[in-house]
Amino acid sequence: MAARPQRADAWFVRTRRGISYNIMPCTRQGWAVTAAYCLFVLLIAPVIDPSSPVHVAAWLILLLAATLLFALVAWRTSSPAIDDSQKGSD
Repeated sequence: MAARPQRADAWFVRTRRGISYNIMPCTRQGWAVTAAYCLFVLLIAPVIDPSSPVHVAAWLILLLAATLLFALVAWRTSSPAIDDSQKGSD
């Protein structure tokens, strides 16, 4: 069963498992951001030329910037999941 966010305007839903977080897209906007990130990473992969340190550095900078931007968007537009397991267990 898919987790539901507590906020109605959340793009991602996050659940906590021990000390780690799991953030999953739960709306079309969340899936679009995830797909755009994956597409960007795939598109910059052929740019790398291992024999050129400048290309490697540019690729690493682009990859890190895209990853940090994706993580920031995912975290800022996420909401904790509703805990359905507690309902009806009384």
